[in-house]
Order: sequence, then C-alpha cells, then structure tokens
Amino acid sequence: MKKIIIISFICLFVFNNLLFAHDDKNIHPSITQKAAQNSTFDVYLKNNLNFTDGINTKLPTNGKKVLLDWLKDGSFAEDSPMCRASNHFLDPIKSWDTAAMSDSPWWINVYCNSWSPYYSTVTWATGFTDPASTPIPYNPYNEKSPNMWANARMLYYNALTATNQTTRENNFAQMFKALGQTMHLLQEVA
Repeated sequence: MKKIIIISFICLFVFNNLLFAHDDKNIHPSITQKAAQNSTFDVYLKNNLNFTDGINTKLPTNGKKVLLDWLKDGSFAEDSPMCRASNHFLDPIKSWDTAAMSDSPWWINVYCNSWSPYYSTVTWATGFTDPASTPIPYNPYNEKSPNMWANARMLYYNALTATNQTTRENNFAQMFKALGQTMHLLQEVA
C-alpha cells in the first residue's frame, strides 16, 4: 500500500501539467482573441481611430506585433508572475477592501508573502479599495502594480494627444496591453 501511495505522488508531480484544468498560457489570450474578433471592436478601430487594418494594425508600424497581439499579451501578462493571480478573487458579500482571496493554501501564502496584502479583483482592476477611495498608484516598473483600467485610459489619452507618431504608437500599444490585462480580470469574474 505504501508503494502505491508513493508512486501515485510521484506520478502527480511528474505529470502535473496534465492535471490542471486551467491553462494559464493559452486560455485567457484565446478568450481575448475571440472577444475581439466577435465584437464590433474591429469596426470601431477602423471607423473611429483610423486603424485601417483594425485589430490587425501593426503597433508600432515598424514593429512585428499587431494590435490583437498586444491585447493577447496583456491577457497573458496578468498571470505573470504567478503571484499576480492572488489578486484575481472576489467575495461579493464583503466590502472591496476585504473581498480578496482569504482561503489560499498555506504554501501560496508562503510563496507569495511579498505580495501581501492581496487585493480583490475589483480593486486590482480599478485601483480603488472602495468607491470613494484614492486609487492605488500604477507603477509600470513594479510587477506588483496593477495594470488597471485607469492606466489604460491614461495611455489612451496620451496616445490621442501625443504630437510625435512614435510616442502615439507606443502609447497605443501599451494601452492595448493594459486593456488585455483588464479583459483578463473581467474573464476571471465571469
């Protein structure tokens, strides 16, 4: 009996990638791609922002990525590093400042200790700990900083008002990445 238990645990660790129902590398980017392709987003980009190729517009124009790639990159980036995902939970019965993940296994708390405190997905997406609070500041150089909706809006404004083409295109690219991260959070709530 002991041998069977030991062999079972070894198999669990060796073949653990077969046991997870959630694939953090493909699922969110795929959902984001489908959402972008099956909505009026492409038409909006063409008609309102003059992106003639819509979701297939290169950003920056001399780069290799198209707009859809930036959305998918953001959707993937929201789970990297792994401890970012500790901020993707919500207990809707509690207030925003206490609605974060509270029942994580001890090993996640140990591994992600430097990420404490955890925020609810609503706080992580908006920056607000309650409807009337001052938002958490965004820092693009800090992986523990939420790339939230307000940041996407700021980048959008910067892209629309930039006088330099390169600056405008870079702001649009980063805005679509931030939008992809926000889409990831919306998918998690759904």
